[in-house]
Amino acid sequence: MMKLSLRKTYCVIVITLIYIILVALSGMFKITHTPLNNFSKLINNFLIQGAYFMMMMYLASILKSIHEKKTIVTAVLIYTFFDAITFLLRTFLFGFSVIHGDMALNIITFVVTLYFILQTCSVKHTDFSFPFKAFGIIVLFSLIFRAIAATLFIMHWAGSNMLTFMVIAELLIPIPMLIIFYKTLRYLKKGGVLNDSTADTIELS
Repeated sequence: MMKLSLRKTYCVIVITLIYIILVALSGMFKITHTPLNNFSKLINNFLIQGAYFMMMMYLASILKSIHEKKTIVTAVLIYTFFDAITFLLRTFLFGFSVIHGDMALNIITFVVTLYFILQTCSVKHTDFSFPFKAFGIIVLFSLIFRAIAATLFIMHWAGSNMLTFMVIAELLIPIPMLIIFYKTLRYLKKGGVLNDSTADTIELS
């Protein structure tokens, strides 16, 4: 777990912006069917996954700092590390496509993600409750949409236009994360220390 600070929060915001750019570029290459060699794909995917990992770890640190339930923090950590593990498995065992992969792994991924979503939607802190709920709902929407899209691709019922919507769904994920980081930054700039959800002195909005 990272200790919150102004510099780290600024860094995470920059990382989030870089993540958005990388996802957008990756999506553009897919939509336009621009060929990339395997090394370029590997580097791009590792950069995206690395950025996402750091963003998620900082979210877990924020949750710990505002004294949310341990089950919520644990759920975020489980989801983060499981997401990293499945990325490595899909990269080196199943290739780069989210459509292919072992069915058992897909089911476990769905269960872990669903548990993570339920926990993030239970954040009680007044200033962070809404963006965390929005984050959980967007992740759920992205998960369902990608599952439907993958099924349609396998059954040859969807064309390349579906990729556009998949990219949009993926780009929605970092938006509530940016809001959370920005709220954290604003309060830290005031010289404050994040407190629990019952504190009356926190004014992040």
